[in-house]
Amino acid sequence: MLILIGLLSFFIFIVPVWYKYALTLGVIAAGAGLAVIGALAALTGKTPDIPLFANYYSPVFRFAFPQMDRLSAVFAAIVSLTTFSITLYARDDLKRVTAHFSAVQLSVQFFALSVMFYSMLGVTLFRGGFAFLTAWELMTIASFVLILSRGESGKSGVRRSITSS
Repeated sequence: MLILIGLLSFFIFIVPVWYKYALTLGVIAAGAGLAVIGALAALTGKTPDIPLFANYYSPVFRFAFPQMDRLSAVFAAIVSLTTFSITLYARDDLKRVTAHFSAVQLSVQFFALSVMFYSMLGVTLFRGGFAFLTAWELMTIASFVLILSRGESGKSGVRRSITSS
């Protein structure tokens, strides 16, 4: 379910400029809502281990799918609420930034924000090492793109990606 919502982020490149923010906010709000609902259920003990996808089980790939226990529920809720708040704040910043950036630059920035959100959720929810490291690297790349898309120097983007890796 979360992957399908995350895939909607690709439509950011297609929609007109003022709908890019609304689509990004919707994609992040949907993912954050699902993550917070799952976190509340995990924290209340109703379901100690919540699969966030359909009841797919494979002995080979069982660690590649995110699952939420009580510890990951706390961090998933923190990541979700923080990212949703940041996206709400971006609305005011968007008015100032729109005049300086092209539609493609705005698309890249909003796409990187949604990729960073879902990769941060992946870092908190994946149990397998390979899936965790993949989410971690996606988070690093999205952070690098966000820094560079804001007009920062390439040197600060490289410094950030080196310290994050």
